[in-house]
Amino acid sequence: MTNPAGTLNINGSTLTFQSTDGTMSINATFASSSLVESCAGSGTNVTCVYTFQGSFRGTLTLNGVPQAINGKTYQVSPTPTQIGNGSTAFNSAYTPLYFSNTGQLVRSDDLNGTNLTTYGTQGSGVGQFYGAYGMAVDSSGRIYVRTGPRSAPTEAAWGNS
Repeated sequence: MTNPAGTLNINGSTLTFQSTDGTMSINATFASSSLVESCAGSGTNVTCVYTFQGSFRGTLTLNGVPQAINGKTYQVSPTPTQIGNGSTAFNSAYTPLYFSNTGQLVRSDDLNGTNLTTYGTQGSGVGQFYGAYGMAVDSSGRIYVRTGPRSAPTEAAWGNS
């Protein structure tokens, strides 16, 4: 899922995000984090970059409905106090995470890969995927996958589903 446009702030032990349209916000606290300075060059031609990595827990509010989340962020910036280029990912604290890895569907209990399992191989036959354009899980745990931008969702058999 791509986050909507908005503003990401990291300040001390907190991470906040507010979407431009006001429909989504994240308020979280870092459980662990590190900031590493890497410099290259010599004399007056030294260039440094700062890499920030952190694991956080907090609340995602989407359209007024809050839910607990766990997440990670990785940012590289030219100064230690600036948000740089990077990525921030999160999943519900109470449900597994599902995603596509080329020709497989992947399930993990968290962003660390706990209880990582896969389903499928790359191809066009039964149980095969070229990649998922969209995935959804219903209340019974059945997984539905769209394999193309205009394809209809199809049910993927997984475990007891």
